[in-house]
Amino acid sequence: MVRSPYFLPLKIIENFINSKADWVNKKLKAFADHKKNRLIHGEKVYYLGETVDLKVIETKRTNSVCVYQKSLIVRVCDKQTIPEIVREFYCEQTSFAVEKILNKYKNTFDFDENIRVKHYQSKFGSCTRYNKLCFNANLAMAPVEVIEYVVLHELTHTKIKDHSRRFWLKLFEYDPDYKKHRKWLRENSLLLKI
Repeated sequence: MVRSPYFLPLKIIENFINSKADWVNKKLKAFADHKKNRLIHGEKVYYLGETVDLKVIETKRTNSVCVYQKSLIVRVCDKQTIPEIVREFYCEQTSFAVEKILNKYKNTFDFDENIRVKHYQSKFGSCTRYNKLCFNANLAMAPVEVIEYVVLHELTHTKIKDHSRRFWLKLFEYDPDYKKHRKWLRENSLLLKI
């Protein structure tokens, strides 16, 4: 499905679609490849912007996850619980990263320190009108500077609730590279899913 202004000639729309065909096919392939993998031993996953190998080790002890030498090592009693354990790991890692960044800016912004981190389908963060912050648990898959961009984006909403020009100028004060980080997030958001 393609949306366009009503008055735009069909030829211009077709030319635009054709000019983006390679990019669309590349994104669809990456998404299909990602959906194919279901957290199995040897799969590639992301952690803080780096590709790491998922290593599943069966154990009779308690479940655990750690990152060691470019590997995300998941020790499980029951392989059926792998997605749940990995989701919980990313949630904890995102909470840790976000809290560290928020601590850096606690004297600059007024926000509710009880943040919420959970798995969202399509958004990476939100800020309520009462300055309560929520973040996507999968942010721990993104590079640290992108996580910081998302946090700063939501913190800027504590001062300016919309996406006006004034908002982007204020965000630029805290993150001069926000356009680069925002672009990374748009181009890689399909890969930041479990």
